[in-house]
Amino acid sequence: MEEPLINSEIQKSQKEESKPPTVHPPLISAAYPQAGSRGFIVPSVKLTSISSSKFLQGGATNQISQVLSEQVYRLLFTSDSNSKHAQNDNLEDFSTLLDQLCIAKDKAVWVLYADLVCINYDGNILDAVLLALINALKDVKLPVATFDEELGVVFCGNDGAGASASASASVGDSNDGQKVSLQLKSNLYPTSFCVFSSGENKCLLVDPTELEEDSCDGSISLVLDDSGAIVNIWKLGDGVGTNELELCYERALQRKKELASML
Repeated sequence: MEEPLINSEIQKSQKEESKPPTVHPPLISAAYPQAGSRGFIVPSVKLTSISSSKFLQGGATNQISQVLSEQVYRLLFTSDSNSKHAQNDNLEDFSTLLDQLCIAKDKAVWVLYADLVCINYDGNILDAVLLALINALKDVKLPVATFDEELGVVFCGNDGAGASASASASVGDSNDGQKVSLQLKSNLYPTSFCVFSSGENKCLLVDPTELEEDSCDGSISLVLDDSGAIVNIWKLGDGVGTNELELCYERALQRKKELASML
């Protein structure tokens, strides 16, 4: 039986603003203590009561959303040489998106806010969120921005040509001038599995539903790049050994081909 390509649905949106590097979320500054030449991408996963009755307004739902947001951020952008998540060069290439968000070193950077709203929750939320974020980043188009040293402000679009002469222009303003896109050097392809154990027998289910996730003995998520190399692995619970990991990788390669047509 052919599995569905992810049951959960994510609605994505993004907004951008320019800020000096001294104003940024503490969480991100902790990951990048020398962020003067890097911008910020802030993913925010929102689990609404519309998507599932299990997500009512309250502390538990907010905590799950925060954990997912942090997990996605660490997966994509925590790839320094000391990070346990950096497993090959393509993950570092992906994190160089932050370098493209620098307007002027130590002066101003772009901050992109990606709101990822779940409108239909049926399991495998990490895969759905990651794919939605990658597609959202591909759609980003930023106005050409320049930093005026004399005025200490950022001008966007054609405003940059006459920055010093126009003190009334505000940060983030645009006059529909030239737009630039972010350059992604490699796509990422997530595939998640649930593990069911019965004695020595084990069963792997790809793209699990909510019911399967709630009743499984363990789970594993593999993220591949364009070359098929593993850039990250997440494991939860028991039941995932070397043999199971090899099977997961073989199936993840097949799923990569299916996902490639969607990205």
